[in-house]
Amino acid sequence: MSHAEHRDPLAQSGHPVLVALAVGLVGGLFSLFRLWLGNHDALTQVIWAEDGLFPLCIEKAGFLTCLTDPFAGYLLVLPRLAAGVVALFPPMQWALVTNLMAALAAGAAAGLAFA
Repeated sequence: MSHAEHRDPLAQSGHPVLVALAVGLVGGLFSLFRLWLGNHDALTQVIWAEDGLFPLCIEKAGFLTCLTDPFAGYLLVLPRLAAGVVALFPPMQWALVTNLMAALAAGAAAGLAFA
């Protein structure tokens, strides 16, 4: 069979976008499962380093101030945009919101990599 004759069965299904979305969903769920497997309280209790610092900055100084303030010499726009979303929630939910957003990012990366 030549290379031209070999076709990917998933690509031939007629729904490559749906397959990529399914791969993304599985990737995001796998990310959450991996956290839960290591520590059953991790999804709701664990927030890492600046993932907690940036929402605190937003609570104290405001979104635009924290968005444009350099951190260790770097302007970290994407994490601070995510922190703007996290800061909308009560602090007791920050770990869960942060982990769900990280799983969404992991799922999006998995779906894009598949596509």
